[in-house]
Amino acid sequence: MFQAKIEAKSIDIIAQRQPLAIDLREIISALRISNDLERIGDLAKNIGKRVIAIGDEILPMSIIHGLEHMTRLVMEQFKTALDSFAAKDVTAALAVRKTYKLMRPTMHFFMRFCSIWARIRIISLPVHKCCFASKTLKGLVTTQPI
Repeated sequence: MFQAKIEAKSIDIIAQRQPLAIDLREIISALRISNDLERIGDLAKNIGKRVIAIGDEILPMSIIHGLEHMTRLVMEQFKTALDSFAAKDVTAALAVRKTYKLMRPTMHFFMRFCSIWARIRIISLPVHKCCFASKTLKGLVTTQPI
């Protein structure tokens, strides 16, 4: 809904004002960011579904702490990305990209850990759902509007 409003407003601005290069880049960036935010909302909904599927199951603390750690990393990076866009801070935007490269091994390690743990437990449904949640968090990071 909001994405459609942003798209309509962007089209109006382009059609009526015929913006120059820098303004046009800002409009296109806003369009892409709104698309990414829509996708992030969808991914958050998927995480919520997985939380419901897990229910009251008991998970190993290592998996819980791993998801909490990944969530903090993703949220910090997401905030920095949006702040860098709002402030037009190229240095902060580049730092987000660098941070992502440093985060990837942590995320891959956690997904492998969940996968191995699930195999040992003969595919425990809650752990299986946590693996999907971690992939969704990784999806949030790769959706960053930078």
